[in-house]
Amino acid sequence: MNIFQRRVLRGLSVGLLSLAAGGCEAGVDAEGSEIESEELVAESQLELVVCGLGTCPAGHYAAGYRRQSSCSGSGNNATVCNALPSTGTFTQCSTLSTCAAGFYTSGYRRESGCVLSAGSSGNNAKLCTSLPSTGTYTQCSTSSTCDAGFYTSGYRRESGCILSAGSSGNNAKLCTSLPSSGSYVQCGLFGTCAPGFQVTGQRRESGCILSAGSTGNNATVCSR
Repeated sequence: MNIFQRRVLRGLSVGLLSLAAGGCEAGVDAEGSEIESEELVAESQLELVVCGLGTCPAGHYAAGYRRQSSCSGSGNNATVCNALPSTGTFTQCSTLSTCAAGFYTSGYRRESGCVLSAGSSGNNAKLCTSLPSTGTYTQCSTSSTCDAGFYTSGYRRESGCILSAGSSGNNAKLCTSLPSSGSYVQCGLFGTCAPGFQVTGQRRESGCILSAGSTGNNATVCSR
């Protein structure tokens, strides 16, 4: 019997568990092999549980932490890995993790399922949102890098991008799609212009101020 046939039989046996006279004993598949309850939960919820904290296979993200009897260690010792969506927004555990390719960090928040240890506080998860094809998006962290095809057009403070209470100042950057012609003004004096553009000047932009009291030019003009 191949793997596919075995999974089909296991799926059928799960359905038979709810029947009073299903012909199979609860927790036993058609071949008489015991089915682990954790495996059934994982299959029915289409989730993947990996021993250890924070590491998921390609195409998945850490959606939560929990205790798994089949994994060693005390406390939460396993990661619930969900399949990456093609578009939209998903919540990923750990504010230090990186969003998957094609997504950007759009916010931080606290998730009960992302708690690593009792007594911890503060935001412990990030929101990852699919990149737009054109236009402007707001990405948490002023030190982050805009995706290819976008440039840093400004900084601002976003309530959803606050990592810890008491923090102040700008905490997000605006990323705008590159124009097909003409010029654009990019925050920062030391960055390079996008391919096909060259530095033609520097100037001061109110939207590019990172901290109060700063003076002088803070932006670069990039032209075809």
